[in-house]
Amino acid sequence: CCPTETDRSHMRAGLDSSNVRNRNSQPFTVSEVQPYVDFFDDYGTPNYRLLAYYLLGLAYYDQGEAPMAFKCYQNAADCADTTTADCDYSQLAKVYGQMSDVLYNQGLYNEAIHCDCMSVNVAWQAKDTIVALTSYEQEGFAYLELKDTVSAIAVIDDVAQKYIQSKGEIDFKV
Repeated sequence: CCPTETDRSHMRAGLDSSNVRNRNSQPFTVSEVQPYVDFFDDYGTPNYRLLAYYLLGLAYYDQGEAPMAFKCYQNAADCADTTTADCDYSQLAKVYGQMSDVLYNQGLYNEAIHCDCMSVNVAWQAKDTIVALTSYEQEGFAYLELKDTVSAIAVIDDVAQKYIQSKGEIDFKV
């Protein structure tokens, strides 16, 4: 009924391995990630559930399954426990960024802007300047698609100023 500590360690290592593969742009499939989602749904912390659903969403998106990817990203966001001190705000910001990407590619620009705003706010909480600014920049592109040039220019100009201000604080090699 309950997994052993060895089982937990094995599943955490597998999920971490999938996350490393993602960061190295190495593809993985839904069938490779689904067991982690199933396991962490029952036995994982909110952060592990968040990560598992995020990776599952990426796998679906890579297979051209945007609706399933979006559903996984929504599930991931729902898993985040923002009331705890150890909430992985940085990962949550990436989830909202991926949600925005799906919506943007479907032509749902207003909805994409909403997700970009969520990503920016959460990324600032995580002190993740790069994710915050790239999400904010994506918001500007969505305004361009909506033909709202004034908002697009304002956002992109503000992003540029924030990049300049934070130049010494950001390690662009990340």
